[in-house]
Amino acid sequence: MVWGNLGFLNQHQEWEVTEEVGSGRFRTGGEIMEWVESEYGVSLRLGGVYSLLARLGWSPGFLKDLMRRLMSERRSPSTGDSARRSEVWE
Repeated sequence: MVWGNLGFLNQHQEWEVTEEVGSGRFRTGGEIMEWVESEYGVSLRLGGVYSLLARLGWSPGFLKDLMRRLMSERRSPSTGDSARRSEVWE
């Protein structure tokens, strides 16, 4: 007999999710949802993904903040990327 809800991740799996999210691999909660299902066979709704992330210590706006930080790290000041972008929008 199996006790407990099989729909949840164990502690090690939650740690792996934390590592993957922290690496900047995902841009949306939907990407996290798909990865969890393919990696662990656990189907979560989008709200469940955000509940999981909150439980793991991630703030609601972390994906936007993380992507902003990663993009600024990847952008080189010598390439003039930001100047070219502003020309496009003017």
